[in-house]
Amino acid sequence: MARVLKPTRFFITAGFVLLCLVLALGYASAQSTPAAPDIDAVTSGDTTLSVAWTAPAGETGIIAYDVRRIESSKTSAEKAVEANWTVVDNAWTSGTLEYTITGLTNGTEYDVQVRAVNSNGDGTWSATEVGTPALPAPAVDSVRADDRAVLVSWSAPAGITTGVSAYDVRYILTSADETMDSNWTVEEDAWEDGGGSLTYAITGLTNEMGYDVQVRAVDVDDVDGAWSATTSATPADHGNASTDATSVTAGARVWGVIGPADDEDYFSFSVSRTADYWIYTLGDLDTVGELLDSNGMLVESDDYGAVLPNPENFFLWRKIESGTYYIKVTGYGATDEPYVLRIREFTDTTSRSNAATLNLNSSASGTIDPEDDDDYFKLELSAATEVAIRASGFPDTVGELQRSNGTVIASNDDGYLPGGRTNFLIRQSLNAGVYYVKVSSYSSDSDGPYSVHATAIDEPGSAFADAQPLTLGGMAGGSIDPAGDEDYFSLTLEETTYVIIGGVSEVINISGKLTDENDLDAPTDSIHFDDLFVFEGKLNEGTYYLMVKGDGTETGRYTVRAIVDAGQTAFVNRCSNISRSAGINDPLYGCQWHLKNNDQFRNSAGQDIRVEEVWPTYTGDGINVAVVDDGMHYTHEDLTDNVLTSFNHNYDPALTSIYHPFEDHGTAVAGLIAAKDNSLGMRGVAPEAKIYGYNYLVDQSDANEADAMSRNAATTAISNNSWGPGDSGRPEHTTGLWEAAVKDGVNNGYGGKGVFYAWAAGNGGDDDYSTLDELANYYAVTAVCAVGHDDKRSDYSEMGANLWVCGPSSSGRDGQPRIATTDNGHRYRGSFGGTSAATPIVSGVVALVREANNTLTWRDVKLILAASARKNDSDNTGWVEGAFRYGSTTDHYNFNHEYGFGMVDAKAAV
Repeated sequence: MARVLKPTRFFITAGFVLLCLVLALGYASAQSTPAAPDIDAVTSGDTTLSVAWTAPAGETGIIAYDVRRIESSKTSAEKAVEANWTVVDNAWTSGTLEYTITGLTNGTEYDVQVRAVNSNGDGTWSATEVGTPALPAPAVDSVRADDRAVLVSWSAPAGITTGVSAYDVRYILTSADETMDSNWTVEEDAWEDGGGSLTYAITGLTNEMGYDVQVRAVDVDDVDGAWSATTSATPADHGNASTDATSVTAGARVWGVIGPADDEDYFSFSVSRTADYWIYTLGDLDTVGELLDSNGMLVESDDYGAVLPNPENFFLWRKIESGTYYIKVTGYGATDEPYVLRIREFTDTTSRSNAATLNLNSSASGTIDPEDDDDYFKLELSAATEVAIRASGFPDTVGELQRSNGTVIASNDDGYLPGGRTNFLIRQSLNAGVYYVKVSSYSSDSDGPYSVHATAIDEPGSAFADAQPLTLGGMAGGSIDPAGDEDYFSLTLEETTYVIIGGVSEVINISGKLTDENDLDAPTDSIHFDDLFVFEGKLNEGTYYLMVKGDGTETGRYTVRAIVDAGQTAFVNRCSNISRSAGINDPLYGCQWHLKNNDQFRNSAGQDIRVEEVWPTYTGDGINVAVVDDGMHYTHEDLTDNVLTSFNHNYDPALTSIYHPFEDHGTAVAGLIAAKDNSLGMRGVAPEAKIYGYNYLVDQSDANEADAMSRNAATTAISNNSWGPGDSGRPEHTTGLWEAAVKDGVNNGYGGKGVFYAWAAGNGGDDDYSTLDELANYYAVTAVCAVGHDDKRSDYSEMGANLWVCGPSSSGRDGQPRIATTDNGHRYRGSFGGTSAATPIVSGVVALVREANNTLTWRDVKLILAASARKNDSDNTGWVEGAFRYGSTTDHYNFNHEYGFGMVDAKAAV
């Protein structure tokens, strides 16, 4: 039996074991933890990583997924320690298999893993994927092709409203290999926080070549985001006639290039309703603008935008009716120079009911047109605020601050802040609420475009350490309280800059002190009145401190402002790039076409006063010239070595010297006569002559007028007078005191040889006549007319039988340059003109003549000028042949009622 039972027992036992094994395997499969999922993508976001994954193959019963992360820079040993990872339990419990990890650091790379969870517990972690949080890519809206430029416009990354500090733009030729980052040209910080619209112009490109463009955002920690998708454009030249003009719209900014010098760019734009328009250019290029109607007829032109950062740009403003118009842009003095064309439209406001919005710490613009126009702006404050409200622009503005019901809170006429002294300034503490600013013109002959600026004023610090930053172009201020209070502001410059820094108060006497970071006085000239101060000059890179205080007896508000003279910088750069004659070290000499005309400004007749040939022998050394004018910056870097300071005379008891920062006419005149021959700035006609100033024009009286003619007469060789009566078209008489002083000057002055009185013939043009002005028509003076760059009479230069010789000056016509000379604050200008400029050029020639022969009387010099003058504008029908030249029996004088004996010629005169 045992033998029989044994096999049977074995069979049962084996089957049972097999069954148990199958059951065991099935049970184990149902109860084990899940396998690892697969991560499909790790997508970067702003301080986030979005993780997407796929469930483990064949797994069921998963109830959740966990996600964990660790910085990729950690070591393998650190990553092997579970506690070093940041785990998000139950990161997913339903829906799409994805999760966004937040709170990360942009620019830091992270390792990311995912695991599944079932009822039996946690599964295996997935393989590692890495990701780096960063701002997502912006969306490029458009890339517009301009002349050698493309304008890129973009939108912020989707869902990003804060945290972007800048945007970078990069570009590459469409035909180039774009797979390597190093092949792209990157413009970093193309837009910075607070920089306005999300646009950027890439300039310096090649026309007719395609370019691909991308944009990326940069966060507040300077971490770069993702580059956008690529957009392309092909730059092209703007049309050179109305038939192929580039179409533009109001609000547009269009980049152009004038190159070659005779290039002309045309733009067309349509006006649907009558409105005020500003049409102007920005940039370093000296531009001329013409507004043409639909038939191509000239509506208006301009070549000097006085209120622009660079006045050499044009500024057109007018009310334009509906229709199609063309803008023609030209330039002179440079080739291949870029510019930006702006067109802005304004709706006139007439009352509080349709007032334009003025936001705090911002600005709004308008136009006084006609002269009795009143404009309104609405300012809404959410909290009590100390505010400063000012205007800038063409018109002499008056401002009123009103409550919502029209009650006037404060008003002002002249604010005396740098960059707008005749524009209003209002300082006021205001509660939360709605207020209105009314802007009007001071006089019936003052109109044009302007802007209104509203700034919140915070109290500054009381020492260097807590000085309040002062921004170039902005406003700041404070209150002197208590009476002995001192307030500090800091100004940081990243490069050498021409600046004007000033402060003003309506209620107390204030003073300012400008120092560098070592507490040393900054190298600027300054002027102080009881209620204002001004610093002007060229400051090097660095940090400077402005200290403001009262007189120790009063308390009250004040406002300060610092501005950069961008026009000065552009002018200096342009002049420095014009070639100079050998041996001329003055860096801005290239702009002084009246001294050497190489046709550096197009449309030239190629004429100058031929002085370079004289300088090797005569420079005006030993000759004294009195500048009778509105004052002089006698410490100017290019004048100071030639000024006889002890001979200066101040007629205004309110001033401490003849220098006033708001009176610059005399400084310009002085530079044309005797700016030093050095390695600074420019030079005068007689660069070694001695000069001194009488500021008679700031305090005019009969006694002062006569005194200015006779003061220092014994040693004065030349008296320059670039002034005269108004252009009334009626006789303007002299006084007996003046006549007596001038008679004594020519009879007894300058060691008995006589003072030479050079006199501006007048700027009344065809509406006045120089002979009607007895100052310019007196026998003992030499009346000087003006001739433009084209060698023809300047439009404004008065005619008359009294004219003696002309000097070069502005023409009064668009597209021709003016005269370059010295300006207040160690600056220079290219905008001088009138017979005011022609006269000192003649005075400089007279200084050379008197140096060459110091025995000549004033009458001898006058005859020499007549005999040596060049017959300019020779085709003019007004030229007549006169008497024999003095001492000649064969040569006749030529005379013209527009030019006298002609254009002054230094070489011929000497």
